[in-house]
Amino acid sequence: MASMFEAMARHRPEWLAQGILMRAVETEPAVRALMIEQLGENLPREEVPGVTEEEVTEGGWRADVCVAWKHRTARLELKLLAGFTRRQEEALKRREVDLLVLPSKEGRELPDGVPVLTWKELADAALDPCLKRLLAEVSASSTWRLEEISGSELEQDLNSFVGEREERRWGLMYRFLSTVHQHLNEEAPTEYRASDGWARTPKGEEPYYGFCFWLGDDARPRYWLGFWRSKNTKKPVFGLSAPSERGPPVLFEEPLSFNAGTLARRILSAARGYNCQPR
Repeated sequence: MASMFEAMARHRPEWLAQGILMRAVETEPAVRALMIEQLGENLPREEVPGVTEEEVTEGGWRADVCVAWKHRTARLELKLLAGFTRRQEEALKRREVDLLVLPSKEGRELPDGVPVLTWKELADAALDPCLKRLLAEVSASSTWRLEEISGSELEQDLNSFVGEREERRWGLMYRFLSTVHQHLNEEAPTEYRASDGWARTPKGEEPYYGFCFWLGDDARPRYWLGFWRSKNTKKPVFGLSAPSERGPPVLFEEPLSFNAGTLARRILSAARGYNCQPR
């Protein structure tokens, strides 16, 4: 049976988690006290700060949540799905991120001195039973990882995406690609570098939803992975390509089996093989 968080979140777990955290900061003195302790600030525990979302910094990084006391504003980065983008990593290095909220403190290389809280720590501090339960369920991987997606589900999501004219995250495809991204991080932690954004279309080609990445320190080749329609069959596929001056070679297209772990291993194998080819 789905957890309460999963049932409420449906295809937008990161947005629900953001709202839950904002509510906890506004209503839970113990949660605010925990944040103040991590920030190392001498702030009044009884003051109820203003809480806003999606605030853009001077460096271009968008803070998920901003908590504004009278004499201090803390900018928070919340993590559920994907790893850190390049822009987020740069914001961490510039100390624009005042507090990170992560599923776990393990397996993350962070700049020294960046305060970190886990969703479980926030849950332990909360008193309201509903908030406590939701915060505890946020970090459970079963509530957001999507290891498989069916062809019919992909068809529906891709059709909706192609017909939409504005940028936004597309539920099942986003969750699945975030899970692929997580597998790639786990399989090749020292090689794999993901892009700082998700693309709607790559330079005027057929509608595409995915992101680019690199292997190692080289800027080339840059690989694109994601969903598009096959030029031959017009059916939805998951694929990997490596655009270059010679054209955009498609390294593979998978029309049937959409398993995140299997595809991550196939991506790495194809990309490493392509890296070894003479240019």
